[in-house]
Amino acid sequence: MPAEWLYVSDPTYGISWKAPSNWYWIQESWPISMPGAVLLSAVATEKDAAHLLSSPRPVFPTGLMVLTVYAMRAEAPLPDLHEARLITVSGQTAWVREVEGSAAMPFTWQATLFIQGTSASHYTLSFGCAPPTGADEAGRARFQTLCRQIWAHILKGVAIKEKNPCVPVPTPTPGPITWRRVHSDWYRYSFEVPSGWYEDPHSTPDRRRFSSAPLLSEPSPGCPPPNRWMKLDFGVLPLEHPPDLTGMTPITIAGRPAWVSSGEGGESAPSLFTFSAHISGPRYGYFLWLGCALSQEDQSDRETLIAECKDVMTHILESFRIFP
Repeated sequence: MPAEWLYVSDPTYGISWKAPSNWYWIQESWPISMPGAVLLSAVATEKDAAHLLSSPRPVFPTGLMVLTVYAMRAEAPLPDLHEARLITVSGQTAWVREVEGSAAMPFTWQATLFIQGTSASHYTLSFGCAPPTGADEAGRARFQTLCRQIWAHILKGVAIKEKNPCVPVPTPTPGPITWRRVHSDWYRYSFEVPSGWYEDPHSTPDRRRFSSAPLLSEPSPGCPPPNRWMKLDFGVLPLEHPPDLTGMTPITIAGRPAWVSSGEGGESAPSLFTFSAHISGPRYGYFLWLGCALSQEDQSDRETLIAECKDVMTHILESFRIFP
């Protein structure tokens, strides 16, 4: 069993859970999506777990364990609960299902927990396990036993809390934007963000979040985002894991190949206009995502906000620098 565990909490969606503290964060490169859900976390025992799992014939030299946590809107249809076992987690109704063999691919054993959570959100936790390739029967049995023990410990650490009521946020007064430069010598980048924006206190040099209002991540599900709210996500990507560039337009940013896309959030986020950019640097790849809250009632106001959003992202991309 892992010696130390990390408590993880997402106040936006009202769920907290435990994960081994020495596992790797692989959320940015996680290749498996769940339609209609938001990926809150993906951690694994191997840093290159996403690359291993994306192979047509996965090979796990030292074995692999992966934990993912998703949230979805409460009005979304329930998943297939066929052969799932009814349990209670943190006082909430839940179902857990375990599969083995070919049914668990690309793992050899997988457990999935669905929690009928708060009035706003439901949750799915998935834990996949694959013993070292080439291990003998006894070795595979020991590895799977450890997987089951870790999964049982994870289940005990899940807690659900009803989200707080929506709190109105005053509309900021429009005015000229001043800028400040952020950088990392290690990851060889710098770019400008509005000087009045807040940076997430949990930001790291390879994963930074900024927003125009002091929010940890994004507005609570079911609550409208603050008017004129903007949020920037920035991440550093390893070059060996190329991003999905489907539907993106090739351009040049900071003298390097880059790809961009933009548009309204669609059914999953109708109140947001989003702008995405991937930049291929000589040592790292860089990802930027900007989300801007749109008015649902005033079309002219929506168009004004979209123009403002484009201006902000244009400035950020034009200010982007990659160190030699």
